[in-house]
Amino acid sequence: LNYVILLQYLGHPQESIDVLFTLSKSYPDDYRVYMYMAFAYDTLRNDPDKLTYAMKAMDLYNNSSEEAKNSAEPNALAKLQGMIP
Repeated sequence: LNYVILLQYLGHPQESIDVLFTLSKSYPDDYRVYMYMAFAYDTLRNDPDKLTYAMKAMDLYNNSSEEAKNSAEPNALAKLQGMIP
C-alpha cells in the first residue's frame, strides 16, 4: 500500500488504481485497498466509482477486527467518511 500512496502523492491515480485492482484479488477484505481506490477515483474528478469504493471500504472497516480499527489512520478515515453522503 505504501507504493499506492506514493503513486497517488506523485499524481498518478490511474497507476495506483491498477496496483489496487491487483491487491484487491489478494486482499479482498482489507478496507484500506478500497479506501485508497476511492481516493484515487476522487482525484480523477469525482468519478462515480469513488462512492462505490468508499462505501465498500466503510463496510469492510465496520466489519473488521478491533485491532484493524485501532490501527486505522484517523485522517484517511475522516477523508473516507467525508466522501459518503
